[in-house]
Amino acid sequence: MKTLIRKLLRLKGYEIARLNRFGRHPLVDIRGIFSEQTPRIIFDVGANEGQTATQFATLFPEALIYSFEPFHDAFTQLQKAALKYPRINPVETALGDKIGDQTLCVNAASVTNSLLANTPEASDFQPKGMADSKGTATVCVSTADDYCRTHQISSIDILKIDTQGYDLTVLRGAEQLITENRVAVILVEVLFASLYLGQAYFHEIYDYLWRRGFRLVNLYDVAINERTYASWCDALFVHPDTFSTLK
Repeated sequence: MKTLIRKLLRLKGYEIARLNRFGRHPLVDIRGIFSEQTPRIIFDVGANEGQTATQFATLFPEALIYSFEPFHDAFTQLQKAALKYPRINPVETALGDKIGDQTLCVNAASVTNSLLANTPEASDFQPKGMADSKGTATVCVSTADDYCRTHQISSIDILKIDTQGYDLTVLRGAEQLITENRVAVILVEVLFASLYLGQAYFHEIYDYLWRRGFRLVNLYDVAINERTYASWCDALFVHPDTFSTLK
């Protein structure tokens, strides 16, 4: 009977699956990767209003979460969200590969803000109106290496990056941590379509991490654009050697 029901649902375009099945949700998979071990340090880079930070805090209540968000309006909402989770540390800073002030390009939907300007065709690859330009703002930028050095953080168990095309630059700013095997798991947004001027594409991030010992676990939440191919998704990487030493 169960088999028949599954077949009938597939014919209608539906599928029954366990919500906690490996491969369906990146945070659930991260929890499975760590198994009985508890992540100690999580970097949430491009935190926006705390959507992912609060999920991390719920799944890993013993972890210290550093949430980096440079856009003041979103940062204010992040601070409010963090009030319920004392182990979330909001930081009103962007991360990149250089220290100093930079220009943030502000769009209609703050989740699309970036240190890179929109491409002329950006609106073709995402929901209408989200990336409409609303001006710019000057923001503070640091690097993961410098922040860890300054705050005496020896390693990062989970490095989550969602910085709208700037993700490879953030990784380059963590070069010392990565080459010294002090980052275990990386969850990063990867792009397949042209959204931001000077952006990194999936193959560039994959190559960068592969050469440094990371292996791809899975891709999640692939966004399909109106041209019927992928615009972006989240990619989960793990460094087997680093993970084993940080346990």
